[in-house]
Amino acid sequence: MSDSSAPLAIIFVGVVGIVVTQIVATRQANHQRDAFQARVEQEVNLRLQEALEVLTREDEAQAQAALQKARTTYETETEAARAEFDREEDERLRSLHQLQDGDTGRMREALEAALPLDLSVPCQVRFDVQYAHTISLELDVPEPSAIPTTEAKLLSSGKVTYKEKSEKRLREQYLRLVAGLAIRHASEALLNLPTCQVVEFRAFRTALDPSIGRPTRRMVLELSVDYPTLAPMTMDGIDPLMTLKHFSHRINVDRDRDLQPLGASIH
Repeated sequence: MSDSSAPLAIIFVGVVGIVVTQIVATRQANHQRDAFQARVEQEVNLRLQEALEVLTREDEAQAQAALQKARTTYETETEAARAEFDREEDERLRSLHQLQDGDTGRMREALEAALPLDLSVPCQVRFDVQYAHTISLELDVPEPSAIPTTEAKLLSSGKVTYKEKSEKRLREQYLRLVAGLAIRHASEALLNLPTCQVVEFRAFRTALDPSIGRPTRRMVLELSVDYPTLAPMTMDGIDPLMTLKHFSHRINVDRDRDLQPLGASIH
């Protein structure tokens, strides 16, 4: 090699060294960058995991707190409901024992709860409890106008005809209505009062008194119902008008007769 080529070789070696140095530096830089990114990602993941763990612990704590609150509420409400049930049951048993002992105050409360009955015809009811074995009932019965004055009949042709009821038919149906209301109310009273053996019943209606020219409240039925006679009867199968014959009674619903004036009523 000539002396002139030596500087070129030196330059070439220098260039190669620079290139190699740059490559090594670049690789080191890339490695450091990758390592830095890895550390950043690792740190981010670590912080994220810690945050998730904190949130999970908070969620669990909140869930446990909500569960405990619900359990406490349930136990409190259950205990209150049990106490209320026990109180009502004690009161019911005490009331029953007092009724069985003939407590007149409890008897009045029982009648107030049972009467008036839920019927298709409105009736005002009054009662008086003076003795454990006997009570008095007063009932304002509907007027005869509550009874339909016509009756329908289906002919064989399929046609429906209507016929006016006779006065006798209307009177019989009204008597049956009054008697039925009396028996029904008396039986309800005896059903709710274990010591009661007799119901003294009176029914009233408002009728025109021609002597004074204005309506007057008059008694139309007086009935004494005793438990031993009533108990064997089946209410669904009786004719109330015929049932009256088994009890001491007086009845008069006619307007054109001398109706029995109202005596001392229950207030």
